[in-house]
Amino acid sequence: MRRVFQWLLLGLIWSLMAVFSWAYVAIHVHEQNASRAAQINSQSLAFFWDLSSRAQVVSSFQDEWQMVADGLLSAGPEPAISMHFAGQYLDPRWQGLLTITTRGTLPEGSRFRLEFSDQTTPRYFDSGELPASKLNQAMDLAQLRWSQKMGDDGHWSTQSMNWSDLPTLDALVVRFYGPAGSTWSLGSIELAQWPDTRGLTIQVQLCQNQPSWFNSACWLTNQMHHHDQQTQRAGLSQQLVVPTSPLAPLLWLLFAAGLLWVVVGAWSQASHPVKQRLRLFAVVGLVPLGIGLMHIKWPFDLGQILYWLVPLGAVALMWGFRTHFKRPSQFGWPVLIGTLLVALVMWLYSGRHGGFITGLPMYFLWAWVQQLLLGPVMTDHLRTELTVSDGTLAVLVGVLFSVVHAPNHMLMLATLAGGVVWSYSWLRYRNLYLNSFSHALLALMFYQFMSDPWLGSARIGHFFL
Repeated sequence: MRRVFQWLLLGLIWSLMAVFSWAYVAIHVHEQNASRAAQINSQSLAFFWDLSSRAQVVSSFQDEWQMVADGLLSAGPEPAISMHFAGQYLDPRWQGLLTITTRGTLPEGSRFRLEFSDQTTPRYFDSGELPASKLNQAMDLAQLRWSQKMGDDGHWSTQSMNWSDLPTLDALVVRFYGPAGSTWSLGSIELAQWPDTRGLTIQVQLCQNQPSWFNSACWLTNQMHHHDQQTQRAGLSQQLVVPTSPLAPLLWLLFAAGLLWVVVGAWSQASHPVKQRLRLFAVVGLVPLGIGLMHIKWPFDLGQILYWLVPLGAVALMWGFRTHFKRPSQFGWPVLIGTLLVALVMWLYSGRHGGFITGLPMYFLWAWVQQLLLGPVMTDHLRTELTVSDGTLAVLVGVLFSVVHAPNHMLMLATLAGGVVWSYSWLRYRNLYLNSFSHALLALMFYQFMSDPWLGSARIGHFFL
């Protein structure tokens, strides 16, 4: 009976984190749609890039430009630039005024061309070469001749298309051509709303068109995010309304963190000194703190140096626990057999594709790092600090491993089950190779097995949106 009560408490912590995830995604969808509606009504809906940072440029194009005081300076004779749409979509029925601002004098004979695309299809639409005289003024994209890219040979069809007939678009590439040695810079790029769209009707789609418990789009974050993406792809004349939480997402996170500290405090070794118990609270508190930081944007705007922390941390972790690289004393056949059976079922019901095999070696390394954190770091540390059974300890570690994957509900469910099994497997067999293989194989098969509406991606935190 005591163990059941302990598991119910852990289930409550996980449920609070699931509510936090829902509240976080719901408020984002609600605010995004409300802001877009307000911009449309005020005729101020626009994409604007001031080019004050190379981070606004798609990474594969960044090397073609250098930062200068007044924008971006070309680093080559025929540069190209592609802008981040930040998950938004351009609707040609609502937006069609493009202004590209340059500074300096472009040499005579300079030209450029525009390439819009729908990356989900993918389909590409080209304007043909345009004279540099069209820069530094609002271009009416409806006055240009558009061609659609056909086939895989890179050729453009000769059939012209009207701007208003193009689908919703999520990428823009501008390619410049001109004499070598020219010195000019890009100042800004703006895609503005048509001046005569105030009267267009916005159709509101309600996800609660049936009772919310029976409509997964209302409470499952993966479905909600997919539904929002589909609504955006349908054009700006459709918007999504979702139910939102009466409490801010941060409060749900604090509720879960508070209950987690209460549970850990109640289960900690009473004989341990106060300083050791406080250190335990600090270690466990890193989980909700890390989750909170993962769900805000500004830490990821501090520069690319942050992206080196993950590989550097992984190397440091492997070096610190290098003794676990030795051959394990026990194999863990039940875990291996269970892994292969679950993977086989997912493979049979996912089209029987073998694409996961090529990703297995690299994912094994990533799984190894995660299993080091799950087993030797978290499971072993909590085992010496808490007075609970191995089963309850495995469930606790599984919950902690799961909630780190917020707000991705489906990934949270999958990692809850996996975290419990791998933590218990570590306590029983001490086999890091087995757990890493199980993690890598099941993760890759899970991504292959799940359909896009029910998973979408394996992204977590701020990157989920």
